[in-house]
Amino acid sequence: MRENHRESGAAHGVVRLDLGVPGGDRVRHAPEVVDLAVEAVRHDGVVIIENVVDPSILRRIKARMAADLEVLAPRPDRAENFAPGHLQQDPPPEPDLLASQILAHPFVLTVCRAVMSQPLRLTGYSNNTNMPGSSAQAVHVDEGQLWPGLPVAHPPARLTVNIPLTTTSEEGGALEVWPGTHDDVSVCQYSSTQREGLLRALEYVRVAKQAGVEGQVNRRVGLTVAPDALAERRELRPPVRAVTAEGGVIIRDPRLWHRGTPNVSDRTRFMLALTYDPHWRSSEPPIELPSVAREIFERARLDVNAVYVNGRIDHLDRHPPFEGSPLRRARFSSTEQPKRA
Repeated sequence: MRENHRESGAAHGVVRLDLGVPGGDRVRHAPEVVDLAVEAVRHDGVVIIENVVDPSILRRIKARMAADLEVLAPRPDRAENFAPGHLQQDPPPEPDLLASQILAHPFVLTVCRAVMSQPLRLTGYSNNTNMPGSSAQAVHVDEGQLWPGLPVAHPPARLTVNIPLTTTSEEGGALEVWPGTHDDVSVCQYSSTQREGLLRALEYVRVAKQAGVEGQVNRRVGLTVAPDALAERRELRPPVRAVTAEGGVIIRDPRLWHRGTPNVSDRTRFMLALTYDPHWRSSEPPIELPSVAREIFERARLDVNAVYVNGRIDHLDRHPPFEGSPLRRARFSSTEQPKRA
């Protein structure tokens, strides 16, 4: 039955499922769809599910984010990820733009909880903006294995849910994913030996230079995949473009190899990114949300790493230039040079 949901024409593609009605909840009515989604995330590291979110909600958020982008794009301190045109742009945390279908969708939560077999909490709510004329990112992971030198990959310990705000296409820069690569134990942000640490630091410097970090105020790079590993994997199981219709979502393991692709269309692609963690994981800085958002999580019985604010939230200044992290971000001025490891 699983093969019936695979991408047509892709022998080693990505599992694609459909809830049938936008914004609908088929958890109780179609448990077999939940099972297929869970199996896909565990086996492939990714699943695409169509007709999850009501498009009208996405259109309202997109309209506001397009207006925000006009303010953010000209700023020299805007946060770019890996390559020009890929911006880290947080969604506006305004009461009329916060919806349970996005932050705590019952079907998505059911899948994520089943994949990790434990209670979860929402720890991240951001967005990746792919502007027209963008360049290709390096193939990378959002995080590698949590421990170096593992004989086999550990179970999923974090999940990312991506929600494009529009229909996505290859021309419009749809995400590229490499199914099954979340099980690659060679990609880890930690080093078991001094030599491994040195090689990783040198690779970081190489990728930073390739990404044009030097001279840029706030372009970030992270944990990338070596070119020889890419060539070998491509022969075994090639990457897939995660094309989605409006209202679709992508659930993926952050260890999965992926990259943002060039947007050769004339339209910006916005893609929300939510992070769900088990309770035992340490969290990034809390999400700033208005006090009225508390009810969304109480109804969903979902914990969230958040601070509730009664006043204005400056969501466009959450990703300032950051120095000091050898594997996540970099800021080199035209007169500074990366330090040798």
